[in-house]
Formats: sequence, C-alpha cells, structure tokens
Amino acid sequence: DIICNLGFQLRENCDINSIVTQNGEVCWKTITDCVSYTESGLYQDLDYWGSVRLLGPVCEAVHSHFLSLTKGQFEIRYAPWFQWTSFPELFPEIFDALESLQSPAISLSLMKLTSCLERALGDVFLLIGKECPFLLRDLLASEELAQVFGQSVMNVLKVFVGSPCGLNLRNVLWHGFASPEEVPPKYCSMMMLLTAGLGQLLKSYLQKTKLTLAHRSFITPTNLEDLIVFPDVTYEVLSVLEEAMMKSAFILKIMLPYWEVALVKFKSHRFADCAILLLTQLETGLRNVFATLNRCPQRLLTAEVNLFLLLIVMTVAVLTVFSQAVGQSSVALATREAWKRSWVAECPASHGTICCGGRAGTVAPHLGFSSPSLAWLLLFAPLRRHSSVLCSQPYPMFPLPGTSYAILCLTFSSLGEQQLENTLNSMKTKPNL
Repeated sequence: DIICNLGFQLRENCDINSIVTQNGEVCWKTITDCVSYTESGLYQDLDYWGSVRLLGPVCEAVHSHFLSLTKGQFEIRYAPWFQWTSFPELFPEIFDALESLQSPAISLSLMKLTSCLERALGDVFLLIGKECPFLLRDLLASEELAQVFGQSVMNVLKVFVGSPCGLNLRNVLWHGFASPEEVPPKYCSMMMLLTAGLGQLLKSYLQKTKLTLAHRSFITPTNLEDLIVFPDVTYEVLSVLEEAMMKSAFILKIMLPYWEVALVKFKSHRFADCAILLLTQLETGLRNVFATLNRCPQRLLTAEVNLFLLLIVMTVAVLTVFSQAVGQSSVALATREAWKRSWVAECPASHGTICCGGRAGTVAPHLGFSSPSLAWLLLFAPLRRHSSVLCSQPYPMFPLPGTSYAILCLTFSSLGEQQLENTLNSMKTKPNL
C-alpha cells in the first residue's frame, strides 16, 4: 500500500522549477522539506509514511519533467552529474525505459539504478571511512555519508531505499516482491534525479576538501573455464522453454511479463539484464514453493536476513549434501570455491523446515526439489550476493559467463516446474498462483 497508493493521496501540483533549475541543478531544500518527523523522547524519528505522502507530488512533477525532455536535452542537463557513479552509461538507458512506458523495463531500470547507486555511495563512504558497511541501510545511516551530503539528504534516501518502513524500492524489487505494474514509474524518475543531485553535492564537497573520488574495481572471477559448464541454448530450445514457461506452476502468473522480457534480453545477448530479471524471479518462485509446501502463505511477503533469506539458507542446506549429491565434478568444485569466496552465512536452527536436519547428509524435506537440483543453485550464490557486478560493464557483454547464468535460470524454472508438480501432487497441495 505504501508503494502503490500512499504517494498518490495528495493531488496538489508541484512546480518543477522549485525542484530543479533549467540547468539541471537540484533544489534540495524543496525535497528535504517534504520529509516529516515524529517526536520520540529526546530524538526525532523519520515519519516514513508521512514523508512518502508529502513526496508524492514532487515525484509526479519530476516524472512529468523527464517525460517532457528529449533524450538530447536530458543528456545535456543531467549527464555530467551521473559521472560520479562510475557507470553513467546506465542513465540514458533508464531514460529510454521511462519513455517506453513498459512496466518490466522500468522495474529493471530501477533495480540497476539502485545497485549502481549503492556501489557509488560505497565509494564516497571510503573518502572518509575505512571499511564500507555491508548493508545498504547501514551505509545510508553512516556519519561518513552524512558528512558529505548532509543528514537531511540522507534522510530522503532512507525514505526511498533505506528502510522497510519506507518505500524500500531496492529490496522490494531485488527480492522479487513487486510485479511489473506495482512500482510507479515516478519513483524511478525521482531516484534518477536524486542521483544527479547527489553528484552535484559531491562535486561541491570534493572542491572544498580537495579530495579525489576513487572507484573500487569490480569483482573479476577467476577460473572461468570451470564456470562455463552449460551447453549453448539454441532458438529451438528457447522456444520450448518459452512454451513451458507459459504453463509452469513455478512461475507466478502476475510475474510472467518479467520472464517474457528476460527471454527477449537473452535472445538479444543482453545477458546481464536477463540474469537480473531471472535471479529475482527465481527467488520469488522458490519462496512460493516454500510457502506452499510448508503452508505458510504469509512468508510470501518476507525476506528476513536472519530468518528467511531463501537462497542463502537453501544453499547452506545443499552444502551438507554436496559430496553425496554431485560428487567432485568440475561443477561441484567451481561452485564450492565460488561459495567460499563470496558467502558467509548461518543456518538458523529454529527454522528446521527449510534448514538441514539433525544428521549429516539430511536436507529439508519440504523444498520441492531434489538435492542435485539444489546443488546447481550454488552457482547463483556469488552473483546474487554481488548484484552490482551485473551493472558493472557496458552492454551487451557480461563480466561473467552470462549465458551460463541465464541458461541456469531458464533450465531451473523448467526443472522446478516438473519437480514441484510431482511434490505438490504427492502432498495434494496447489501452488499459490
């Protein structure tokens, strides 16, 4: 409700000239004045719902402003302010997506934008700090970023991407909770303007302090020959997968547009885009399996770090049966090494339905998939953990063997449909569609 409705309650018109000048300079006071607070003892707490409500007309004005520009005008006014992100090429693509009015493309753009922004903010943090926080919410709450951008500006970001009490756009999309029609395009436009405004504030800070922003290098996978373990997919195979996709019990029907766009991206060799879309939908499908087989439909709306981050916990479960399930093949070795390099996770003992059993070699009985199938999921661990890798290189190439990950997503959805159907039939349970 906070995403779909709250930001539309106020119908007042907001003058775009009070938000951004003709030269593309963001008037931060207009935006920060819309953030409201509640009194809590000696402290002021953010009023997330009140802030989203007040920011609604501002977002609407910004969205209309961007739609009124040509691509050339957009690049002249705003392109210089995206350079600090280290991936400025992304933003003209986002502008094209906004103009297309295609919901899946806008959701994909917002996922890429938030990932790019998180990476860039981490670089800014390291101007002052020593070790970048692991979680985005901790990064946004850091004194280091408040020192660079100001606390009022950081509070605006918290409303949009920094807390589950706010819009929480990054997590809602990256964990596969939002269908294509559920995220208003105006929030994508607003996030793009905020990114430009941050670039302007950063420029002033760097000029004053004489510091230089350095961008961290992206992850470079090693032993790529061990990761390239999937066969090529022909157009004939894609046609079969497309047909299976339309009737798969693994895929939520409301999410089908994402899968359709993912296939288009795969065919056009946009493997990063394809992998982003399918990774989020893989998590959605697995969460649906878990909620269905364990008869806890409320868990369709949760992705709690310490309790139920499905891909992490399932991967931990697979580790206990790895040697028995897949042996010491090149796939096993590659995925196990990828796990060692990229993940540190714990398996909560209080959630035995999905976690490992009490003896070695026992995997949770209510996942709907066999151990060998889950073992392939290990290949997803580094990619899902380091989502900024997906947005790190110019398109259409992909810094990892992108076809492999996209093929794995497509194949797993088909495999999941078969095994899920068998499991559901044996339990006489229907999936949540």
